[in-house]
Amino acid sequence: MKFKQMLEELHIKKERALITQIIMFVIPLVSSIIIFYFLRINSLLTLSLLGPIGVLYYRHKISNKYSQLQLEYEQEFINGMNYLRIYLSNGTNVYSSFQILSQHLKPWFKSKVEEMLARIDEDKSISPYIKLANYFQNPLIEEIMIAIFQLNESGNSLSDMWQFNHLFMRYEQSMQELKAAKTLAYYERVAMLPLFASGLLIVGVSIGIITVIGDMIHGL
Repeated sequence: MKFKQMLEELHIKKERALITQIIMFVIPLVSSIIIFYFLRINSLLTLSLLGPIGVLYYRHKISNKYSQLQLEYEQEFINGMNYLRIYLSNGTNVYSSFQILSQHLKPWFKSKVEEMLARIDEDKSISPYIKLANYFQNPLIEEIMIAIFQLNESGNSLSDMWQFNHLFMRYEQSMQELKAAKTLAYYERVAMLPLFASGLLIVGVSIGIITVIGDMIHGL
């Protein structure tokens, strides 16, 4: 997804994001000029690299926040579908099950379900179900919503109920695996931070030594 769309989803103003990136890019460059002017230490190369790194870090942070938000939305979907399965298993039709479900949902998902119900009142096709699925990134959610539509058409037939349960359990398992993979990746990144910091320190010291040697040679 584009960075602009991520900002919109996270309710972050584009102007604020732009100013933040400009500041992160400019401050190291200005600092290097000031240091060179007053101390005659050539830090331009070292500090100027921090600008692009800072901008990339900021964008990476926004991307992580967006991914976390999507995971929260999908967790809301899982929680909601678990309740929906109970209503459907008790013989409640699809439309009424979603009406009951909407009373127990968090605001974001509640608004999407209510929007779907309003669409169903005017459109008896599969379109309202697909529209709800489109708010999520995982393609399995579209398959689940198609299965729910089929349940609505068949009046909660056993075969369609089995298909719905099968798809939902497959989706729930994939989400558990995704969370485990993200947790592992997080700890791997944390473990790499000391090595990254050491690398930056070595680069900074090396440039400093080269600069001092260069000044000594030119002084001679």
